[in-house]
Amino acid sequence: MKNVLFFCSITSIGGAETNIIKLIKELTTKGYKVHLASLQNTGPMLDHCASDLISFTEIGLYYKTPKKSYNLYKQLLLKNKIDIVFNFGLRVELFSRTVSKSINPNIKVISNIRSTDDWRKFYHIWLDRITSKNVDKWVSNSEAGRQITITREKYPASKIEVIYNYIEVSRRQSNSPMRSDRISIGILANIKALKGYFDLIKVSKRLVEQGVPHKFICAGVDYTNGDFEKAISDMGVANNFELKGYIKDKDTFFEEIDIFILPSYLEGLPTCLLEAMAFSKPVICTNVGGNQELVHDKVNGFVHAPGDIKGFTNSITQLIDDPLLRDKFIDNGHKFIHERFEKSKCLAQWIAVIEE
Repeated sequence: MKNVLFFCSITSIGGAETNIIKLIKELTTKGYKVHLASLQNTGPMLDHCASDLISFTEIGLYYKTPKKSYNLYKQLLLKNKIDIVFNFGLRVELFSRTVSKSINPNIKVISNIRSTDDWRKFYHIWLDRITSKNVDKWVSNSEAGRQITITREKYPASKIEVIYNYIEVSRRQSNSPMRSDRISIGILANIKALKGYFDLIKVSKRLVEQGVPHKFICAGVDYTNGDFEKAISDMGVANNFELKGYIKDKDTFFEEIDIFILPSYLEGLPTCLLEAMAFSKPVICTNVGGNQELVHDKVNGFVHAPGDIKGFTNSITQLIDDPLLRDKFIDNGHKFIHERFEKSKCLAQWIAVIEE
C-alpha cells in the first residue's frame, strides 16, 4: 500500500482538520501508511489521530529556518518513501510545491481547496499560480471552491475534482420537540469575525426585544483575543451566551441545542452543517462558499446573506413557532446528506485520487 502524507499549516482543529482526522483514520483502516506533518504543532489534532499515524513531523516555519525545515522535510519524504502528499493551506502549498518534486520527482502532489478564500490579494494569487506547475491535481470540497479557483487562479478545470466532506449518516437522531422555556441556538465554529459571531450579538438583542427567551451555545476556540466575550458583555447579552471553547464531545453539544446557525462571511463546505442535519437540527446559514450546496433555502434550512440580522432573527422565530416546518427541514436534511455526503461514496473518490 502507498505511503501518504497529509501536510498542514497548524494542528489546531477547525473544519478542515476535522475532515483530515477522519480521512487519516479511514485510510489507515484500509491499509495505507499515513504520515502527518505541520509547520507548527499548535493544537490538539494529534490527540485525535496519533494512533492512526506512522509518524508526525513538525517542519517549522520555513521562512524563518529554511535549511532546517528543508532537511526535516527531505528526511520525512525519503525515509518513509512518501508516494503522495496532500497539501492544506497556502503556506504549506508554497513550500511543498517548491521542494517536493526536487526531492523526489515521482512524488504526487495534491493541492486542496477548502474555501473560496475571498481574502486573497493579487500577490497570493500570483504565488499560487507560479508554483502550480508542480501540482498533479487539485481537490476541492465544494463546487463553489472549484469554480472560483478556475476563474481566479486560471487552473484547468480538468485537474480540479470535487470531493465533498462526508458524514456518518448512521449518527442521525429522531426529531425532538423544541425546549419550551428557553430556546438553545448552537454554533460550532472557531470564534472569528468572519464566522459571523458578532452578528449573533445583534440577533440576540432583537430576540430580547421580541420577548424570546434564548441562549446561544458557542463551541470553538476564541481567536478574537477576548473581544467577542467583551462585546457580549458590553451589549448586555452575556446571559444569553454560553462559550464552551473547543469541544471533543459533539454528541452532547448537539443534544443541548434546538437550532443550528452558521452566519459566516466565508466558507468552503462546512462539516458542521452536515453534522447538524445528521443530528436532526434545523439549520440556518449564509449563502457563501459551498453552503448552498448543502442547504437549499426553505427546503432543508434557511439561507440568508451575511449580516442579515433581521433574516436570521425571523428564521429563528419561524422555527420556534412552526413544528411542521422544523420536521420538514430535518427530514429533507437526512435525505440530502444520505444521497450526496455518505462516507462510502466520498472515500471511494479519495482512494481513486491516491491510486490513479
